[in-house]
Order: sequence, then structure tokens, then C-alpha cells
Amino acid sequence: MMIYILDTNIFLRTLIKENDQTFADCVKLLGLIKSYQVEAVLPGVVLSEVAWVLKSYYQLPKAKVIQALKSILKLNGLKVVDNYDYEQTIKYYEENNVKYIDCLIASLVKNNKYAVVSYDEDFDKLKISRQEPGDFD
Repeated sequence: MMIYILDTNIFLRTLIKENDQTFADCVKLLGLIKSYQVEAVLPGVVLSEVAWVLKSYYQLPKAKVIQALKSILKLNGLKVVDNYDYEQTIKYYEENNVKYIDCLIASLVKNNKYAVVSYDEDFDKLKISRQEPGDFD
């Protein structure tokens, strides 16, 4: 069974509704995870990035950021992982024009049983499996 690694934008698209289609696709995906139809993990660094983006870019009050983080952590079927491969992260970062945090998330892809779920096409530069929320039926 494929294990899906969720990127920051999956949560941001549900917390900040900027596009009806991506909002619906992300909500549907999270529902599949919650009902254990899709196995997914949450990189701990994604929580940090969600907090930073909500506070600095969207300028949400700290209480709203905390509420968002708690709602992510309470999602049934989703477990937090922090077993990054730092050597692989640095290799990705050295060889590609990709954000360090994306390289860190990509380092969790251990074999062909893992895929990153993200709208960020930079993951494609790392030659790992990537899907978008709309790919799930």
C-alpha cells in the first residue's frame, strides 16, 4: 500500500480557501485519510511551515494559528514523522534549485511505496513520486 507524505500546501489550501477546486480536492483527500482509506504521514517540519505561513504571510493571530495546528494534529489516520535522511536532504539541496524544506520532506521517500502529495512541482525536479489531491478518487 502506498504511503503518502503530505506537503504544507495541502493544509494551507483547506485553512485558507483561495480556490474552490483545490479546497474541495484537499478536503476530500483529508476525508479519505480520516476514514483510513488512504495512508498518510505528516512531516513535523510541515507543522512549522504551516505556522510560519499563517502567521507571517496571512498575518493570522497566534490563537488562530494554534487552533489550525491543533486541528491538523487531531486528524485521525495521520501520524507525524520526523525520520528525515539529512544526507539525502543535503544532496537534493546541492543538486537542485529547490527549497531546503522541500528537500527535507522529499528525503522521507524511501522507496516506490511512498509519494509526496503536493501542488508544488519543485518535487518533480527531485525525481520522486508526487501526486496532487485531485488525483485521489
